[in-house]
Amino acid sequence: MTNIKQEILNTINIIADQKINNLKFDKTVKGTVKEILENNYYTINISGTDYKLKYSKERLKMYSSVYVLIPNNDYKNMFILCSCD
Repeated sequence: MTNIKQEILNTINIIADQKINNLKFDKTVKGTVKEILENNYYTINISGTDYKLKYSKERLKMYSSVYVLIPNNDYKNMFILCSCD
């Protein structure tokens, strides 16, 4: 493949990724408990980024895996669905 064709494909992939990231749909991601905080809050690491989320159904363990729901692709409203362990 020529360099021009490869650059065109790379550009298309970048644009497609940006469009997908801006779509408004629910998505579920897997995260890891990085820190146990007070009042049922946890620091959850998702793809290298830490988020402070509340979960009161059960006590989570350090480094356990959790599923996190991100409603309408809005990270301000994300919450822990359940523990995977």
